[in-house]
Amino acid sequence: MIGLLFIPESPRWLAEKSRFEDAARIMTRIEGPTHAAKEIQAIRETVAAENGTWSELLWPGARMALVVGVALCFFQGWSGGAAVNFMHH
Repeated sequence: MIGLLFIPESPRWLAEKSRFEDAARIMTRIEGPTHAAKEIQAIRETVAAENGTWSELLWPGARMALVVGVALCFFQGWSGGAAVNFMHH
């Protein structure tokens, strides 16, 4: 837990929040100035290209994947919890 205090913030997350200067500072500290400039430029381009919305989850291709994922989570939790409760009593 103490080690987490020394981990820098994610440059990608900072860039998504339009904090490019902070992202560049952290990338420079981690990778060096030459590589940091290239990485920050790549991050800027990908952040600008991303524009997903919640409504995309309901598109036909994504809808089935969403239903399967939710169902798997539900049944895994239900079956695991039921098995533990059953064995406990």
